[in-house]
Amino acid sequence: MFLLISNNIKSQSYEIIGLDAEKVKRIVEINTINHNSADSYGRYSNSHASYDVKYNDGIITEIIQCYDNKIYIDLKMLVNYCEHYLIESRKVSSVIKQFENVQTSKIIEIYDRNYKERKIENLYFDKDYNHFSKIYTAKNNQATIEYRKTELIQLSENIRKQVQINIEKQKEEERIKEIEQLKEIEVISKTYDLKDNNRELYNKKINELKNKIYDYINKDTIPLSV
Repeated sequence: MFLLISNNIKSQSYEIIGLDAEKVKRIVEINTINHNSADSYGRYSNSHASYDVKYNDGIITEIIQCYDNKIYIDLKMLVNYCEHYLIESRKVSSVIKQFENVQTSKIIEIYDRNYKERKIENLYFDKDYNHFSKIYTAKNNQATIEYRKTELIQLSENIRKQVQINIEKQKEEERIKEIEQLKEIEVISKTYDLKDNNRELYNKKINELKNKIYDYINKDTIPLSV
């Protein structure tokens, strides 16, 4: 079962975005019950979980999961925080995580260290640039991390251009890596006579690598063959 519980700040909430609201509600309910229940040895957690669901005309608009006194590995401290799953069209559109007892500067310090290569202005992007997070102090004075799906048209021109540059750079690096792997296969085939002694395996490996390279250049095309 998919669980929303995480114990370090690098465990992003990106994967929650797009999930059905009712499904997330059920998971949050189960998380809360499990967290507050005794384990197989009869021991209870030192932290406490709670949740709330907000509705508008019977439709879920927000799901809130909160934890008190929960350990966060990266912060190296016990924290109190809530995750707000904001709902649009019955699905999670964004996630806002707010900390009661953590300074915004502390979270920025951690993100700057972990996402230095994928930080563009004040946004921190995931590996594939499909989602990003933004850190700020909210109106309630709590340190806040906001997670959203990347919609290029909604970003500033400078950020949009840099994202596109980074994606192309990433693709090129992957393409070079695949080419190097292809060369290694060629070397192996010569060394162990793979091409002559196991043509089927050789063709399979070469086709896999060629297709990966080709996919980076041209999407939605037919596979290459040896």
